[in-house]
Amino acid sequence: TYNENILIQNKTVELLGESRDTTFLRGDGQDSVVTLLYAGTTKIDGFTISGGTRSTHDEWSNRGGGFYCLGGSPTVSNNINEGGDADGGGGIYSGDANIKITDNIIRNNHSGLGGGVLVGGGTAVVIRGNTIEGNSCHSDHGGGLALSSPNAEISDNQILNNKVDNDYGWGGGILIFSDEAKNVRMSFNTVAGNYAPSLGGGTFIDDGAEAFMDHELIYGNTTDEGGSGVY
Repeated sequence: TYNENILIQNKTVELLGESRDTTFLRGDGQDSVVTLLYAGTTKIDGFTISGGTRSTHDEWSNRGGGFYCLGGSPTVSNNINEGGDADGGGGIYSGDANIKITDNIIRNNHSGLGGGVLVGGGTAVVIRGNTIEGNSCHSDHGGGLALSSPNAEISDNQILNNKVDNDYGWGGGILIFSDEAKNVRMSFNTVAGNYAPSLGGGTFIDDGAEAFMDHELIYGNTTDEGGSGVY
């Protein structure tokens, strides 16, 4: 168990735990647990990560609970990421990075926008094989995952029981937004049990975004106004 926050800046590091069931990174509640600033192809693998709050490196937006990533092409894999709290990306925030988020459990995080994960920018974003479950957002949209990257793959994920926890938001499971998001490929995801009070209980695509969806399993999502599965 490591009771500390980690900063990797302008270098490439492989930070490998024995396994996410036995190796723990616990933040001090004053910063993101792991901050990656232009950290090249850094890899973070095999930890349970908890105790994160908004990044002190994000002066204006207060993003990134478990992870705050800016630039580079890092890989975040095989972790449990839980209990983060921020204004954006309670579990993971990534901006202008070609991040790969693979085979993680991202659960019980809370934020304003993108309760579990918030990703913007990047020309080769991969979100694959994760369980994104039980996350919530309170002052915006996208309970599980919110993405505005121009080019992204979202595949083989379980997006389960996330919610927008206000009286107007949309995109309980997945929110794809921004007219810059022109090539978002969604395939073989399960999107189930999510809730948004307004529109798009499961998946919401908005603001001129273009998403290509195939082999999606979308069921049991709810909303008060419309598009319980897809809006």
